[in-house]
Amino acid sequence: MAVIGSGSGNVVIPDYRDGRQAAVIESRTFGGTCINRGCIPSKMLVHTAAVALNVRRAADFGIEAELASVDWAAIRQRVMARIGAASTSGRQGRIESAHIRLFEGRARFVGPLELVIDDDVHIEADQIVIATGGHPSVPDVVENAGIDFHTSDTVMWIDKLPASMVILGGGSVAAEFAHVFSSLGVQIHIVTKASTLVETLDAEISRRFTAKVAGEWDLHLDGSVTGVQRGPTGISVNLDDGNRVSGELLLVATGRKPNTDGLGLELAGITRRNDGHIVIDHYGRAAPGIWALATSAHPSN
Repeated sequence: MAVIGSGSGNVVIPDYRDGRQAAVIESRTFGGTCINRGCIPSKMLVHTAAVALNVRRAADFGIEAELASVDWAAIRQRVMARIGAASTSGRQGRIESAHIRLFEGRARFVGPLELVIDDDVHIEADQIVIATGGHPSVPDVVENAGIDFHTSDTVMWIDKLPASMVILGGGSVAAEFAHVFSSLGVQIHIVTKASTLVETLDAEISRRFTAKVAGEWDLHLDGSVTGVQRGPTGISVNLDDGNRVSGELLLVATGRKPNTDGLGLELAGITRRNDGHIVIDHYGRAAPGIWALATSAHPSN
């Protein structure tokens, strides 16, 4: 079995393989998005935000306390150290102890069950799993503006906390980072096309959450971005209603796209939708002997 991607794909190889060989192929850092750029570091920041909020609200519990300052460099270092250890231990514990071979490089199909890695190493396998994950989706109006911006991949590693932040998007990623940075003292402005935040959740939860944070964050709902530019004090975002929102830093949290470009899927007989998702059957199979996770969609979806 060959697995493309060491995030969720790392766990699909069974420990007991009856002597059969297995390989994991990774083009970036071992552990994928969850360990390095997603779940683990973001939830460490969420916990840090909770600590800061508890200090601020200590008087509610009859405790006198004051949040004197926030040492962002120390917060970031703590997170970096943890995910570095998690990536290393995951690689050593899973790959080395299970005798799974790790290939570092980009894989692409050159046949139905054949892969080449960095145009150098050729692999054939009875089973191949595509677990290449996704990446942040950035609107053209931002991409083509020629200004600096951050996504969920980079915003956790900024050098210092900004005084203010404009967040494009109103989903779970946008809400999570708004919570984290506002708890650490950053002024938050959110711009979203939706009429409520986290609208993919239950309608009442979405409505109540939006009402709750409306007093804490500057919300621009039902808003479309018509232009983005850098000004003397930061980034300015022009809205279709004529308003302008400005902040020291711009975070784009408008969704994610699957990492399926450049895989040579057509050479393996795999169908890919216009949005980049791989078409699978009810068993997660994209073609005979080939499965896809985290980058796939059933034909009915």
